[in-house]
Amino acid sequence: MRNGHELRYIRDRHEPLEVEFLVEDDGKVVPVEVKASNSSTASLDRLLSREDIKFGYKLTAGNVGVSGKKITLPHYMAMFI
Repeated sequence: MRNGHELRYIRDRHEPLEVEFLVEDDGKVVPVEVKASNSSTASLDRLLSREDIKFGYKLTAGNVGVSGKKITLPHYMAMFI
């Protein structure tokens, strides 16, 4: 358990996803994808297309931003999730 969150994972053999972390917040799944650069996040985007996932984080070397349900944060801000 980190920062008060239990770590979870999801596996679907028919639709492989590469998301580094899934955390639970108030009974809801919050996906967290970590990127070395500000590249695309196909797996995170697929998860965020689900109605039962309200938002997710992308940690990158870039700047803070919000695009739809995706919250982008620089790596050094991971401690605030």
